[in-house]
Amino acid sequence: MSDVHNSYDREGRFVERIVSAIAVGLDKQVVKLVLGLHPADQAELIKDLDDDHVRSLVNMLGKLFEPSVLSELNGDALCIVAEVLHEMGILSDIISSLDAHSAASVVDALADEGYSDILESIKSEARREDIEETLSYNEDSAGRIMSTSGYVAVPYNWSVLDVGGYIKRSKSLPKDIRDIIIVDDYFKPIGCVPFSCIIRSTDDTTLKSIVNSGDYTRTVDIYTDQEDVARLFMKYSLSTLPVVDSSGVLMGVISITDVLDIIDEEAMRDMLLIANVNEADVRGGIISISLKRVPWIMLSVLAAFSAASVVSIFKPTIERMISLAMLMPVIASLSGVGGNQTLTVVVRNISTKDINRRNVFKVIKKEFLIGLVNGLLISSIAGIFSYLLTDSIAISIIFSLTLICTLSAAGLIGTIVPVILNKIGLDPALASGTFVSTTLDMLAFFVLLWSSTKYLNYAGIL
Repeated sequence: MSDVHNSYDREGRFVERIVSAIAVGLDKQVVKLVLGLHPADQAELIKDLDDDHVRSLVNMLGKLFEPSVLSELNGDALCIVAEVLHEMGILSDIISSLDAHSAASVVDALADEGYSDILESIKSEARREDIEETLSYNEDSAGRIMSTSGYVAVPYNWSVLDVGGYIKRSKSLPKDIRDIIIVDDYFKPIGCVPFSCIIRSTDDTTLKSIVNSGDYTRTVDIYTDQEDVARLFMKYSLSTLPVVDSSGVLMGVISITDVLDIIDEEAMRDMLLIANVNEADVRGGIISISLKRVPWIMLSVLAAFSAASVVSIFKPTIERMISLAMLMPVIASLSGVGGNQTLTVVVRNISTKDINRRNVFKVIKKEFLIGLVNGLLISSIAGIFSYLLTDSIAISIIFSLTLICTLSAAGLIGTIVPVILNKIGLDPALASGTFVSTTLDMLAFFVLLWSSTKYLNYAGIL
């Protein structure tokens, strides 16, 4: 198949063309159109089709189905495609043709959907062992995403001529070679030579004379967390990073392409966890998603009633100043927005290690002052609106002071809570949101109603 692919516009008419062609049985035209797309676009097309059309499309493609499309799919789309390929008897062959870490990801995803025998059906014992070894590593570890075959490693005492001959003779090397990893007599990486440097050097040049050992002293252990791997790539502008075992022996290589996927996945994960959901909650079935979300919704119900209990303490005050009931949702909303802004920034900085024990108090102070400044600015405007709404200068002043207090607290609480949760080993993205919003609601209601009560007592009204 040609390496030149057609572009796929999800908002265009391509899907309609495919659906129409499937409906009238134009198999050859469908296959030609689909194979003209990049594998990533083929995956997008499958996600955009309904279940019946996906089944028809996969049946039409048959053995021409691009294996790398599987690694781009997830959830229901992956299950439907796997089901059709399994019925055709080619699922294990397609998985086997993927690189080890892509195959492991697909096998792991399908195992969760009931395809537990996929690995056993792979004919090649060596291939099966490679995938099993990859699956043996933790899901978020460097060992899980490293490539065990997509790199070139050669001895340090070879010449450029030796490398060229090796690349020409070997049929198992990757098509796209960016860096040549240089290893010692014990297969431990000692440096790197960019492939472009090999091309520009004379045949008798030895690798040890041109090796760049600086970057490749930064190897990672097979159990290193993927986020730490991504951080190394970004910090040192790496294109390739060797993965070693506890003895320093080269086990595989992670490329910048793999890291881009990690960065995207981690960013998506943090964003979803702040809302107490995960990727499975987005792409799963209706019942399974509902069951996973119910506990967090129930926790929010308890949190809401906790805030309501604070309000109930000041019932006489609200009865005397009914206009407070109009301002309570406003104060809760504004404090919640301030808290979420701080929380999002802090959780992201914790994820990227930009917050540590040396600067944590500086960050807390900064966010508190930001909240204070925001409180002063917003209260001056919101106070005017509250006066227009309540026609009471006293209530407007109380409302403005409460807003200054709660927005300052939002910066403080939105920073301290995720920092503490991270310190005790909990995921700040998962556990912070509900706690911060509940605390700020309770604080906002208490300050507003307590201040109003004091005012009523001073005025002799209560």
